[in-house]
Amino acid sequence: MYLNEIKKPMNKNLQYYKPLIISILCLFSYFPTHSQNINIKRYLKEADNYLSILDFQTALYGYQEILKVEPEHLEANFKAGFCFLHATHREKALPFLLKVHKSAIAYSSNIQDLMTPHPQYIKPFNFLLGEAYHFNNLFREATKYYELTKKEYLTQQSDPKNLKDKSLQKELLGKIRECEKKIKECKFGTKYISEPVNSQITNIGATINSKTGDYAPVISADENILVFTSRREGSIGDGVDRLDGQPYEDIYIATKKAGKWTVPKNVGRPINSKYHDASIAISADGKQLFIYQDNNRGTGDIFTARINPDGSWSNLKSMGDNINTEFHEPSVSISADGKTVYFSSNRPGGFGGLDIYMSQKQAEGEWGEAINLGASINTEYDDDAPFISFSGKHLYFSSRGHSSMGDFDIFRATFEQGKWGEPENLGFPINTADNDIYFVLSADEKTGYYASAKEGGYGGKDIYVIKMPEPIPIAEIAKNEPEIRLTPPKVELSGETLTLNQKPRLTLRGTIRDKITKQPLEANINLNELISGEKIQDLVSEVENGHYASNQVNWWQKYIISVQKEGYLFHSESFGTPQEANKNEEVVIDIELEPLKVGAKINLVIFFDFDKAHLRPESNNELRRLLNFMQKHPSVKVEIAGHTDNIGTDQKNMILSDQRAKAVVDYLLDNQIPEERMRYVGYGFHKPIALNQNADGSDNPQGRQMNRRTECIVTAVK
Repeated sequence: MYLNEIKKPMNKNLQYYKPLIISILCLFSYFPTHSQNINIKRYLKEADNYLSILDFQTALYGYQEILKVEPEHLEANFKAGFCFLHATHREKALPFLLKVHKSAIAYSSNIQDLMTPHPQYIKPFNFLLGEAYHFNNLFREATKYYELTKKEYLTQQSDPKNLKDKSLQKELLGKIRECEKKIKECKFGTKYISEPVNSQITNIGATINSKTGDYAPVISADENILVFTSRREGSIGDGVDRLDGQPYEDIYIATKKAGKWTVPKNVGRPINSKYHDASIAISADGKQLFIYQDNNRGTGDIFTARINPDGSWSNLKSMGDNINTEFHEPSVSISADGKTVYFSSNRPGGFGGLDIYMSQKQAEGEWGEAINLGASINTEYDDDAPFISFSGKHLYFSSRGHSSMGDFDIFRATFEQGKWGEPENLGFPINTADNDIYFVLSADEKTGYYASAKEGGYGGKDIYVIKMPEPIPIAEIAKNEPEIRLTPPKVELSGETLTLNQKPRLTLRGTIRDKITKQPLEANINLNELISGEKIQDLVSEVENGHYASNQVNWWQKYIISVQKEGYLFHSESFGTPQEANKNEEVVIDIELEPLKVGAKINLVIFFDFDKAHLRPESNNELRRLLNFMQKHPSVKVEIAGHTDNIGTDQKNMILSDQRAKAVVDYLLDNQIPEERMRYVGYGFHKPIALNQNADGSDNPQGRQMNRRTECIVTAVK
């Protein structure tokens, strides 16, 4: 009765949706507190109906409506997270699943009932949570839950009552291997994110991208013609896919004039039909288009069309029986000379799912026998979306196998000595833990185009432009030096007049106090050279007034001072001394120690490579101090928190801050500090302690430096 009540209208031109808008508004009128439960139950039932037919987007809309009224509704949170895992922005599943972590068993069984006709969607909750962490590039946590899931399966496998059930044993073995594959992806992901490639990814802009999905871009050799697939309103026939309530895919074209893209136009019939039509390749001259056309059974074929002299497109022509079969052929790429095509197919005889094949044009103009590219390219998983470079030397493609960090990653293989070499992962941030597919390049291979569902986009998937990585010139190497965050010291002149033969003297001094009471403290002080870590001097501040002083520092040097006292967090600061003057000077570093209690925190003086999460050798002394602190206080638990300034995208900063915090925790884990005593979190630029810009809008470098930090926060003290 209520099957269509929560169907979110996607197309204003469809009369089908008008009564649904009215019914939704009527349902909202029942939401006052005296009858919330009744309407929530009805919405839950309707959302479940859509979930049972795999319409995740509409089901998600229903669960989100429930959460607007009752944000802590556990079942709606769980099912919203489940839907997000099968929607466009899969990383959004995590906060919903975390809310029901301790109550997940009951709701998991309910999901299993709904998914009975679709067993491939039935997974243990730990696996779903692992996926949610995975899509957020939080690989350590993802691995933890994949390992727990694997353990569940191994327990079932070794259960005596299951040993003779060959069918169940085979099923469990497949699930165990799936967990192992995910764990392997996480290992690759950890490596790639810690070593990001030097690329720049930018949204192609609102002229091309819409509020719905835009993807599968193909580009002419001169980069003046862009053809892509979109699910925006205005598709041929105004049809809507019942699986997700969105318009069917249509192909659009845009041209570049004076360096800017024109407004895209639907290419119309005969290329677009009433079902799904997708652009998958274009010839180098931009005159031949390759199209995937759906037959509404999910086994569509590849067709070609040529542009006519009047600018219209010819009728579609099948690529022939050597390319198209009764199986699935979703993508193709043609060489610059038009004589060779590379395409994907799941026909029998391959290595796994989709494999990549090649075919050469025969003398009569037909495409010849399809030849599998072999085990160097194809895996037991899906290998899809080939793109042959204009030089013919490089083959780019997407794969769920090889060294993927999650779902499809983009790879490049080089043709040398008559064969394709081992594929190379293009790395992060080009690849992510989510699907990265349908990638094309300019003729010079310096600019790439692909689609991705990134934060800050215009809707679903957007088309992005990639400035491809290049070797770093020698002049740029200096940019990879560690960022040295120096505390600006207070420099004071002593006022002494120097005689002709006297050299100016430099003194380091300061006072150690309790941060809360401001009382002076007697404390142990270590002074080290910053870069080498060499010990300069050990000191003790005076018990009466907390004063300390050293004449062992030199002009124009970098140092780190660290202070420890029982019952307090240790405190470290880096600082630089001034250039030599003609008078005696003093560098003043006053330090306040924070009492050891829950909530106490310090900034760790640790260093990373530029824009990376590699701990520099200069961090070793500070890491040892942190390790000693954790060993000396076995009841203390801490959070290691990473922070950035606001330069760069939110996603990039969140990942970088998370990975830098993780690097510190990994050091402690490697030195036998139990995992349960620590957690790491990346906050990106969301918790600044200073302004990144001044009031007049100008940049504030000192504020940015303060915001780029790694903190140690005490979360428990027994």
